[in-house]
Amino acid sequence: MKKEFFDIRDGKIYPNLKEKLDFNESSENEFIGDYWRVWREGEKYFLEHDIGHFASSFVTTEIEKNEYEELKSGYLKVDDILYKQSQERAEKLKQGKPASRTLLFFGWLFSVLGGLIGLGIAWSICFMKEKTPEGEFFTYDEKSRGIAKSMFVLACVMTGLVFIFGFSNILSR
Repeated sequence: MKKEFFDIRDGKIYPNLKEKLDFNESSENEFIGDYWRVWREGEKYFLEHDIGHFASSFVTTEIEKNEYEELKSGYLKVDDILYKQSQERAEKLKQGKPASRTLLFFGWLFSVLGGLIGLGIAWSICFMKEKTPEGEFFTYDEKSRGIAKSMFVLACVMTGLVFIFGFSNILSR
């Protein structure tokens, strides 16, 4: 009889606390540790690990063949792979993502028209950050933020002119 290490209730995976997860549970294509498992499907290798506080949320990532072999032989620990993946995610997040052309178009359009929407779009591209377990990073890349800084200056000037001419028009009546 095969041991079930997880119960599935309401579409969520929960640990079966009746069974202790340890590295002793293994087969040729799969081995299981405390709240993680590694397995092979054909030529693809996967690591599934707990990201929840009470083993209630699991994430599956693909790993390389050499990592699978080193894990299986005991030369590499799951924590080492998780640290490496965390560093790779942090490096990718540091680069940021490019702002969409649509966002830049409407940012420039509203900046030229002197609207507060242009200020808001430029501000968000320049200063928006994402908080992740790896740290806090700018959402947009350096090139997009540089464009947005110019957009922000133009939006400030145009918004100022709209207010000055609007008030002078009201006072001249």
